[in-house]
Amino acid sequence: MMKLKNFKPHLVVAIATGLFLFNSCTENLKDDFDLDKAKEVFDETFPIKNVDPNHDWKTTQKKTINVRSYGDVGETYRITVFDSNPLDTKASANMLIHGYVSNSLVLNTPFDCPTIQKSVFVMRTDSKNRSIVKHVLVDDNITNVTFGAPQVASRANTRTDDVVIETQEAPFSLDELNTAMANAIELTEGVILEPSSVYKISAGTTFTSYIQSWKVGSNRTKILVYGKWEYPTKQSSGNSGYLGIEAGVDICIMPGGELAVPTDSEMKFNNSSRLVNYPNGKISGDCIYLANGSSNIMNYNVGDITLKQLHIDTNGYLYNCSTMNVEYLNFQNNAILTNQGKLIIDHSSEHCVVRNNCYFIADVFSGHLVLGKNSAAEFNKYNQRLSGGDWGRTLTMSSNSMLTVKEDAMWSGATFTGPSNGYALIKTGKVLGANSFSHSGNIYYEVEEFGFDLNDPYNDARYIAGIEFSKWGEAPLAIPAGDCTGEGNTPGDGGDEIEYKPMTYTYAFEDNYPNMGDYDMNDLVIDVAIDYELNPTTNKPKRTLLNVTIKAVGATKQLGAGLRIIRKNLNHPYAEYGIMSLNGLTINDLFIAPSYFNSFESMSTYPTFGLFGNAHYLLGQDTSKMLNTGLVKVDDKEVTKLTVYIWHENRDDVELFTKDDLDVFIGYKGTGTKRTEVHLYEFSQYGSTPNGETHDNIAAAAGNKTWALCIPNFRYPREYVSIKDAYPMFEGWAQDRNTNQDWYLHPIESKVYN
Repeated sequence: MMKLKNFKPHLVVAIATGLFLFNSCTENLKDDFDLDKAKEVFDETFPIKNVDPNHDWKTTQKKTINVRSYGDVGETYRITVFDSNPLDTKASANMLIHGYVSNSLVLNTPFDCPTIQKSVFVMRTDSKNRSIVKHVLVDDNITNVTFGAPQVASRANTRTDDVVIETQEAPFSLDELNTAMANAIELTEGVILEPSSVYKISAGTTFTSYIQSWKVGSNRTKILVYGKWEYPTKQSSGNSGYLGIEAGVDICIMPGGELAVPTDSEMKFNNSSRLVNYPNGKISGDCIYLANGSSNIMNYNVGDITLKQLHIDTNGYLYNCSTMNVEYLNFQNNAILTNQGKLIIDHSSEHCVVRNNCYFIADVFSGHLVLGKNSAAEFNKYNQRLSGGDWGRTLTMSSNSMLTVKEDAMWSGATFTGPSNGYALIKTGKVLGANSFSHSGNIYYEVEEFGFDLNDPYNDARYIAGIEFSKWGEAPLAIPAGDCTGEGNTPGDGGDEIEYKPMTYTYAFEDNYPNMGDYDMNDLVIDVAIDYELNPTTNKPKRTLLNVTIKAVGATKQLGAGLRIIRKNLNHPYAEYGIMSLNGLTINDLFIAPSYFNSFESMSTYPTFGLFGNAHYLLGQDTSKMLNTGLVKVDDKEVTKLTVYIWHENRDDVELFTKDDLDVFIGYKGTGTKRTEVHLYEFSQYGSTPNGETHDNIAAAAGNKTWALCIPNFRYPREYVSIKDAYPMFEGWAQDRNTNQDWYLHPIESKVYN
């Protein structure tokens, strides 16, 4: 019996001299079949008008992925490809394919990919269950993915591409200055400095005045501070402008000496003046302003500096190889601070350039950063200013360097460059954005959270494609602890193995073929998830597993389902290609019952076997009921799940099956001896199986209209609800297959079955 729905008289077709129902005339439609008339009827009755003539109704595509890995010698890594980020606990990632790689083993395999999927997530997992993920675009048919990097052989092992951060000496040696001190003039209030002279503030004395240096010019004069210089405020100097050190004056804070700048004041070094702080020298207070960049002057610190603000003008330069603690680094264009010691700041300007060769700590850093080999930087926030981040920031990292951002990082507009030989490491809390982010070189990224949708290829996600990211503690880069690396980095053991489920593809059928029913696509709904058991040394399949679940039966007649394998090389000589189905496989009289091996119903051209013969029976119900479509609900515990194994043992020439190889179809009793079959349109070129009938003349009249769909994780319509009503974008996709391809993600909730 046909499904008891709203039967419409116009489904009766007048062909030639008689009236026939398509499903009752198929044995006799030969000489008197009017193809043109049948086409007109199909065009009139099909729920969608103006169907795209090139439509194949596919929502997936076959892709190829090529994965290679450079890692530990002797280590075999598991590779798993997902449709979304497997490290995101809020997401539910589906496995698309898996395999194995090593330094000598490459994974090259086809896999099924939803058409709307513009990127995939490739995860490499080691023997300690530590995983690294790459977000990869899949615009091309072949996607190449590489983990790690080969070690670059170099002449005499001396070649390196690490950034070289120069080591520099103080402009004057302590011996030189201590010798000059013997003839130095004691600095007194109101003195006018003479050129080519040496002045001093003796130990145990405090100087509280400003100086006049207008006579010095190009004939350099030095001031040696052994005592304490309490720089005057603007008000106490009587000078309404900024107090400044003029051209040609070198201020040298000697061991035990101190320079103090009062609150709300600024000590400015103009033109070719210079500041040098020696071991055990101390500079503290409000603001030091180095405005001597135009003279290519190097300011130097090997003592202690504690300031509210360090202001360096355009092209200015400060070299630090001791301890600096500054609240605000206020740099102009091309101003540079080279750090060979320990630099601690609260925040920075966007123009700040820090070349760090040791240890750098900041609350918020928003400038440009270079990290030398075996150096580290640790921030609470990166590029996170009140304006929402600064574009054009650069980060250049050498091998074994490490940047840790404990909280938020803004990558938008930034450029990260890693080494080409060896790796660097970035550990960050939440990545707020990555719009126009650019990256190159070898950097591992440990990320706790991405603040944007990694599955949206049109937003920030596309800019992070290709980075290697992991959970905190799982990047395979060991960095020893030390003065310049802090706690360093010790890769931990991985956590629990990430559980994954293969992508589920929902097969939704109309059973009225060749008539048009209500097109709710729920007469039989089957979920199929494909998995594989592989040889880890070759990536060749040992067996294919099909996990089959009957989701709904919206018909009131016996329906069965079968599988035809579209592989000609699986013909009869290969008897080891058997199938085994678990959990109460029942075939009845629609299919030939399988045995353990050599169990195909037919080996003619393409192997065919039955999945089940009575869907109602497997759900514990009789054929009078419509199940799981909104009328009668079957408890999930009662739903029978089938596991079908297709064996490939002892065969080295077999590629993995994809959906393009697996023709899942339904069958039901027709008027003749053969069952009537409904196949996906993409398999229509293969016709029916030897024990079935698809009525070729009627199929020709129907053209590319379809009675079956296969959709990733599909929520099918409720009973009597046409798919075009449940999914408003479906009709647009049917009329143009290149548009509305994500139609199945946008249902009307009240019209689909949950």
